[in-house]
Amino acid sequence: MRYSLSFWTVSAALLSLGTPAFGAPLDPDDSPPLPANRKPQPINPDAWIAPSIIEARACRGERCFVGFVGYTLLINVEGRPTDCAVTRSSGDPALDVETCNLLLRHARFQPATNSKGTPTRGRYASGVTWTGRSHTNEQPD
Repeated sequence: MRYSLSFWTVSAALLSLGTPAFGAPLDPDDSPPLPANRKPQPINPDAWIAPSIIEARACRGERCFVGFVGYTLLINVEGRPTDCAVTRSSGDPALDVETCNLLLRHARFQPATNSKGTPTRGRYASGVTWTGRSHTNEQPD
C-alpha cells in the first residue's frame, strides 16, 4: 500500500497539533525560547561560598574545616536550590551540613528547561574542596 500526502493534508495535520502554519507571522514581542532539555546552569558558583563566609564560618577557634564534600542540589523553576544531598561526605558531619546550608542560601541557577523550552525543576551535582581557610568549587564531569 502506498500513501500519498498533499501539502494541505500535512498542513491540516500540523495545525491540529498546534504547530503554526508555514509563513505565519511571528509575534515580535515574543522573546526566543530557552534551549530545550537544558540542565540547570550555575550562576557565578565561585561566589556561593565567598572568602568572607569562610572566615566567619569555616574556622572556629583552632579548628578549620578541611575536606571534600560532594553534593546534589534540586533546583526549582526559579533557579533556586530547594534541597541538598551530600553524595560524598568529608568525614566531618559539621562540614557536610555547613556546605549544604551555604549552597541552599547562596547558589543560583538558570533553571533547567524541558523539551518545549519551559523552565522546569532539575538537579545539579558538584563538590567543594575545603582547605583550611579556603575552598574550591569542583565542576561536574
